[in-house]
Amino acid sequence: RWHTQMGFVVIPGSKNAEHIKDNMDIFDFALTDEEMEQITKLDKNERYYHRTDEQLVQFASWKPEFEK
Repeated sequence: RWHTQMGFVVIPGSKNAEHIKDNMDIFDFALTDEEMEQITKLDKNERYYHRTDEQLVQFASWKPEFEK
């Protein structure tokens, strides 16, 4: 909910039907200003994903099975 309320585009992914449903259950409430501030304070300015140039090349050249 925090990401959406901040105006970010969120693209969740899951193969679990219940998890997909849970991902959509964010539109019937809003976080308070205090909650938004508390969550924002959790930022440790650390990246959890570090891509290499090789990974970027692989991603850019990837084609789904139906396009091969």
